[in-house]
Amino acid sequence: MHQPKWSVREHSGLRSELMRRQLLGLMTVLLCSACEALPPLPSESGERVPTQVLFTGLTLAEGTPGAGDAVANDAILAGTAVQAGVTVLDQASTPLAGALVQFGLRAEGWRTVFELPQGASCVTNEDGACAIVLSNEGSADAVTLEIRVPGVAPLTEQLVVQPDASKVVIDVEVEGLGRFNWSTGSSLDPLASEGTLLSLDRDLPYGKTVQLRLSDRFGNALPERTVRLAVLQDGEEPPALDAGPP
Repeated sequence: MHQPKWSVREHSGLRSELMRRQLLGLMTVLLCSACEALPPLPSESGERVPTQVLFTGLTLAEGTPGAGDAVANDAILAGTAVQAGVTVLDQASTPLAGALVQFGLRAEGWRTVFELPQGASCVTNEDGACAIVLSNEGSADAVTLEIRVPGVAPLTEQLVVQPDASKVVIDVEVEGLGRFNWSTGSSLDPLASEGTLLSLDRDLPYGKTVQLRLSDRFGNALPERTVRLAVLQDGEEPPALDAGPP
């Protein structure tokens, strides 16, 4: 049987062709791996696709006092629920209906700061807008809100839940006497009542430590607050604003 004979030139040509095909395959893989980070191009048929997502802000959620009022990203009060709104635009920068928007939350230590009672996604209406509800049960902390639309670069917003200082709880610990607390609206000042009155003898060589901790009704610490304590002599009445609001 006749066997084909290959010249050195033919072997070199085959090897070059194989290397060229391998290089093209590698370039195709590299290009495809970067495709996910790029926004989709409009189709030849003129199909509208999402190209941009805008965060339109926070408002107090329906069913809460002041519903609909705007809330700053860094001024969400503990124990409240807010709506986070977005708008999706197409390649012509016009609102796009029917776009799926997904939301994610991330806090330090993966703490749960918000619940999502209506789910973690929404679909835009005719105005290209939709919103989800973020419900806080009392934990004050910072959270990163991530907003994703398929084919569009993710958008992030920094949110901060602040302690609710409208009702302050003062926890008092007196050395040798015990602990008790007072909260905004209470008519009794614990330091002025007969059962917890702290009396000191001027002849004692040492004093007694009084420690106070201020928090909101959820237990979140209230830093940088001014606390005034009055030392009364025999027969003196406490100041009228003693233990009042901060």
